[in-house]
Amino acid sequence: MGGGDLNLKKSWHPQTLRNVEKVWKAEQKHEAERKKIEELQRELREERAREERHSGGESVEG
Repeated sequence: MGGGDLNLKKSWHPQTLRNVEKVWKAEQKHEAERKKIEELQRELREERAREERHSGGESVEG
């Protein structure tokens, strides 16, 4: 008779539109954060290389 999946009406069901959207947004946020970290690491490597070239390759002891 009914034919519908009653689980889709449950708030915890993984295929509800709200939960699918929540997961998608979390994945997008995670990906953006990963890209930001990669960019910061790249900038840090470039800055260190620039400092090393500037100091003539000498190690700086403090």
